[in-house]
Amino acid sequence: MFYYAGFNVSPNITSSNNDRPIIDNFSEVKINNLSSITLGWNYLLVWKENSVFISEKYINNCDEKQLSIPTSPSTKFSSALAGKSSITLISTDNQIWQYKLYSDKWNKVDNFTAKDELVLKIDGTNQNICALTNYGRIYNIPTLLEMPTGNDSKYTDIVCGFEHTLVLTNNGEVYSFGGGSRGQLGHNDLENSDEPLLIEALAGLKATKVAAGGWHNAVITSDKDLYTWGWNTNGELGLIGSEKVIAVPTIVDFYNEKEEKVDMTVNFGDVGPISMAN
Repeated sequence: MFYYAGFNVSPNITSSNNDRPIIDNFSEVKINNLSSITLGWNYLLVWKENSVFISEKYINNCDEKQLSIPTSPSTKFSSALAGKSSITLISTDNQIWQYKLYSDKWNKVDNFTAKDELVLKIDGTNQNICALTNYGRIYNIPTLLEMPTGNDSKYTDIVCGFEHTLVLTNNGEVYSFGGGSRGQLGHNDLENSDEPLLIEALAGLKATKVAAGGWHNAVITSDKDLYTWGWNTNGELGLIGSEKVIAVPTIVDFYNEKEEKVDMTVNFGDVGPISMAN
């Protein structure tokens, strides 16, 4: 089952079924045959296997609308990036498409990878879209992003906030680059970086999962520990009572009613998290 909290992007999507602007308690998503959810700024993408639907925010008189390419209606999708003004999708035949939310138009992205190189995942900031490939490489589309000199690791995951990007390597290291004015790069400063820099505070730990929100991030390690950092104006980091900017990864603990530590899986939206207890 899936649960949602945050901006009420569609009153008919959750079990609470109300018109309040904020859903402040986790409510069950009541869509049949739901397989996954992609969070956008003010809408949801709802997945039913390889078909994707957009929530009510951009449509009228129905709960959800299937995204379908008019010139290729049989095309199915494997993943998507929910941007503010457009949705970028990877099709099951490894083509990249963009759907413009306000003009209801589709565009196909020109190929930018090497022969036999396949795009596995896309994510993006307000300015750029990045792609992770099966070669363990990342493109700031269409430019290849070079691994720091002397490091032969491969990239295994990528996540983006409004202005910054985190990348995870096969040996569990986490690098960051982009805007850092809200501490979101994790280097204990507010500086920007054009090149990927290792987050030293996580050195010696093996990261297994990375997530990014607007100006904040989360990492889960192989020890099942959760670290968060960045902008914390509304409790985005789960560190209640902390300062507004936390510029270095900081551990967050979750406990159940028996005071037992709970392992967590976390996905960030732009303004808050969706969490699943293991």
